[in-house]
Amino acid sequence: MAKSFKDIKKDLEAKDPEFYNEIMTEANQEIEEIQTQWGGKRANSGRKKVFVIKIKKTFELEQSDVICLEQYAKAHNISKNKAIKEAIHKLQEALN
Repeated sequence: MAKSFKDIKKDLEAKDPEFYNEIMTEANQEIEEIQTQWGGKRANSGRKKVFVIKIKKTFELEQSDVICLEQYAKAHNISKNKAIKEAIHKLQEALN
């Protein structure tokens, strides 16, 4: 029956430990060299960016409207910006 790789390693280590250590050191160095080439950035990989033009505006609202907005956002676990965005989308749907 043929010997396994592990058996061959054990035999070599028992017969010539110095040679075994030399071979294992070289093998580990080669593995490290190969692994340094793995991964990293590759051109055109990953999710593509979607560019949306965003504009900052300032509006005056009544305190009751701000409280309503904050309560809605908190109840739905969303940001105030997202709550405003949802309200605007509903207005757009009503216009169409």
